Amino acid sequence: MYSGLEHKLRKGLHSKRFVKDLILLDSTDSTNNHGLSLKEKKEGMVILARKQIGGRGRDGRLWHSVEDKSIAMSIIIDYPKSNDSITFVPLLSANAIVDTLDFFGLNSKIKWPNDVLINSKKVSGVLCESSFIKNYSNFIIVGIGINVNLNSEDFIKDGIDYVIKPTSLKMETSKNFSLEDIATTLLNNFSKWIFEYKTNNYDNILKFWKNNWFDEGKQVSVIKNGKLITGTAKDINLQGHLVLQMEDGLEVINSGELKI
Repeated sequence: MYSGLEHKLRKGLHSKRFVKDLILLDSTDSTNNHGLSLKEKKEGMVILARKQIGGRGRDGRLWHSVEDKSIAMSIIIDYPKSNDSITFVPLLSANAIVDTLDFFGLNSKIKWPNDVLINSKKVSGVLCESSFIKNYSNFIIVGIGINVNLNSEDFIKDGIDYVIKPTSLKMETSKNFSLEDIATTLLNNFSKWIFEYKTNNYDNILKFWKNNWFDEGKQVSVIKNGKLITGTAKDINLQGHLVLQMEDGLEVINSGELKI
């Protein structure tokens, strides 16, 4: 399935500088769990699984993957020195996904903070988790899932409540895609955007993200401090936070406060 991936990554313009170690798994409960469980971690480690049986999204929601039809990947990066820049990690990850889908001829949009949509349906998601050692968080595990060659029947599964209607690249194009080619392109694009992040080019990250923003001008509902808030998505500020236009002014929402 991914036999030629390592060779292709070494040839990639950006991935050859960033990807340090590739862990290929036949099956795992969650690539993020695998990354979190590693005793020795380093930036540039990539975990990729053919089969993921317990993938998850935000707020513990189940992320449904199908063997040899989905991208189930986690990427380990160093924890930033400044907490102020953490919010850009899911943004740059979404940028990498949009770049990748564009390479394969698919127009996608980003629903704040971590969903990627095609025709208003969810095709991909990002889950970022911190790895703590002795009460110090020194790594971030970036989990990325992409629905690639799934059919509509693959999404019919007991116990899954889809907040956003799902789709796949195949369902949108009636074509099959090479998982290896998508993984290679995704890692090359992620490496490009992580370089922007490491060199503090947050404006570039934010500009690209806003150009592909799905929610802008739409009604958005979130739960903040246990209270349901509904407003119009007005902006993403320089900290990567969502700015809602309310009847009585502006409300700033950190992605960590988002519940729905």
